[in-house]
Amino acid sequence: MKSPRGCQFFFAIRPVEAREGSFDDRSREEREFYGAYATLRGSSPALVSEPYYFYLDDVRNQARERKLHTAAAHA
Repeated sequence: MKSPRGCQFFFAIRPVEAREGSFDDRSREEREFYGAYATLRGSSPALVSEPYYFYLDDVRNQARERKLHTAAAHA
């Protein structure tokens, strides 16, 4: 059986802040986390590339709004 030449994974979530001693953990609309990840296989099993991109949008504090981007690749 031949393995696939690649696969992709996309996600979008709102992180949950755990509150100790409470079962009322909720996500907040002010914080979102997105990402994309792929595994790309070449003609040889040893040739594999894994590019990814992550994005965090955090506006919980208007004075300290954060928009973080990370992109890279493994080979």
